[in-house]
Amino acid sequence: MFKKVFNLFLLLLNAQLSLGNELTLRNNLFQDYNKDSLPLGNQSSISLKMGIAFRAFNSIDQVEGTLTANIWLRHWWTDGNLLWNPDEYGGITDIAVNTDPGVDNSVWVPDIYLYNTAEKPMEQLDYSRAHIYYDGSIIWSRPGIITSTCTFNLRSFPYDTQHCFFKFGSWVYHGGQMNLTMDEGSIDISNFQPNDGWNLANTSSALNFVKYSCCPELYPDITFNITIDRLPGYYTLN
Repeated sequence: MFKKVFNLFLLLLNAQLSLGNELTLRNNLFQDYNKDSLPLGNQSSISLKMGIAFRAFNSIDQVEGTLTANIWLRHWWTDGNLLWNPDEYGGITDIAVNTDPGVDNSVWVPDIYLYNTAEKPMEQLDYSRAHIYYDGSIIWSRPGIITSTCTFNLRSFPYDTQHCFFKFGSWVYHGGQMNLTMDEGSIDISNFQPNDGWNLANTSSALNFVKYSCCPELYPDITFNITIDRLPGYYTLN
C-alpha cells in the first residue's frame, strides 16, 4: 500500500515539475516576442512550405461558378526568435502555441490568402493551435471551409470534366521576404470523402512567381489544381 501511495506521489510531483517547466519556458519565450514582425532570427528571409488536404467538396455550384471545399491548410516554417535548450526546461522539446492574433502569447503566422476566393478570404478557416519545437520549427494545420471561383464548361453535359484551382499566396510579403515552397505530396486526399455527383479524377500543384502592376517585386503563389468528372448516372436515368 505504501509503495502505491509513494508512486502516486512521484507521479504528481513529476506532473507539477513538468507544468512548472512549461510555464517558465512560455514566459521566457514570449517575454520580448513580437508577433507582428517577421521572425527572422539569423535568417535573411522566411522559408514557408505549404500543403493542402482535401476532406470533401461541400458544394459545386455551376450557376454561381464556385467550389466550396472542406480542407486542412498546412504550413511549415522556422521562427528564429523561438529557440530553447530542452535540458534547461526538464527535457521539453515541443509545445502547442496560439496562432490567433487576438490572443495573448500567439506566434507570428504567415498572411496566406486564397487569391481566387468567391467570398471573404480565409474567414472560415480556424486559427488552430500550432506545434513548435525547440529548434524553432513550427507545424500549423488550419481546418475549415474555403470557396473558390471556378469556370465551368457545360458543353459536354452531363459527361463533362471540369478543372478548378485554389491559388494561395502572401498578401504582403514578396519573394525576397518569404520563400514559398511546396510540401512533398503537396495535395493530400487520403481522407477525402467522395462526392455524390462528382469524381475527383486528378490533382496537381504548381509554384508560380508573378509581378503585379502595383509592385516591383515578384510574389510567389502555390496553385492547387483539381480535375473533377461528373457522375452522369442520374441524368442518364432520367
